[in-house]
Amino acid sequence: MFHIVFNADENYIKYTAVLINSIIKNTDKNKKFKDFFTENCRANLNTNLSLSTNLALNSSVNLTTGGGDCLNSKGNFTLDTYKLLNYNDLNEDEKKEGYVFHILSDFVSTESHTKLDKLTQELSKHYPCEFKIHILSYDDFKHFPLCWVRTHLAYYRFKSASVVPENISKVLYLDTDMLVMNDLRELFTLDFKDKLVAACEDAPYFTRRHLIIKSLSTSKPDFTYTQKDDFVYFNSGLMLINTEKWRALDIENKLFEFAANYDFKCGDQDVLNFVIQNDGLKLPQTYNFLLDFGTWLVLAFLHPLWMRAKIAILNSQKTNLRQCKKILKSFIIVITALSLGKIISGLTRLISLRNILIMRLGGIMP
Repeated sequence: MFHIVFNADENYIKYTAVLINSIIKNTDKNKKFKDFFTENCRANLNTNLSLSTNLALNSSVNLTTGGGDCLNSKGNFTLDTYKLLNYNDLNEDEKKEGYVFHILSDFVSTESHTKLDKLTQELSKHYPCEFKIHILSYDDFKHFPLCWVRTHLAYYRFKSASVVPENISKVLYLDTDMLVMNDLRELFTLDFKDKLVAACEDAPYFTRRHLIIKSLSTSKPDFTYTQKDDFVYFNSGLMLINTEKWRALDIENKLFEFAANYDFKCGDQDVLNFVIQNDGLKLPQTYNFLLDFGTWLVLAFLHPLWMRAKIAILNSQKTNLRQCKKILKSFIIVITALSLGKIISGLTRLISLRNILIMRLGGIMP
């Protein structure tokens, strides 16, 4: 089965429910996991992402995207060139269809638990899924700084590898402000056994190429981080984790130790990057595409990555209805200048986004 981890307290459960819904509804129930290891299936995934992908790829727009790289129309959008696992080498649990959603939290009410149970029962009619809630102690994280992150809950992702069974070789962590727009199972076909994580590059204005991190302890020296050419400073909102290597190298304890002893600036993301130290596989930016910054959202619709985005960061938890209406109105004005093909493709994605925004803004949860 495919194990996915989220951080969510009582306030964020409803957003997690929307994300879970998008994962299941974009899972093709007519395909088996085994099918993703065939060339034909991968080709279909990458050519049917929108109604006018080819037109979108002709765009010359170049924007800041995703957790963040700047890619133009010649950028890498798919997993075509990535090495795949051998399906026959997987154990029976890893071959089994179905999602297991793990929610790391400090508290989840009985009411929310009941609603999640009803949600997964309903979604299982489309594709098998279940959820597990793991209650962690807030005291284990409260001494970590809130620089950049709003809540200590962000650090709960450090425990992602320890909540899944030991016979599971990889687990996917996702932030709750995301929307999945493609079948996630293709990520679980990736072979990166010599790497700790697979992730996307963070926004250029957060990229750290060479830093000296001051120690808070007299017994520990300052820490030097240097980004290597074969990997990047990655965004921690999406991480495909190699749980076997993670446990073997005791990464969880190293994360806690670093967070307690160094003066970092960007919360859990800094800690993860500095401890993992370039031991990762860079994913295409379509797996972490950022829709934010007001009217930048308008331009995002014109960018080829939006036309092919597989996972989008909405950040709509802090977006009010008036802002959304303004953004959508601006989009309508801009789109009149586009070709018919792009109008069709953009509107298709716009409808999907509109529905998700309504769910999020209204706090809807079955």
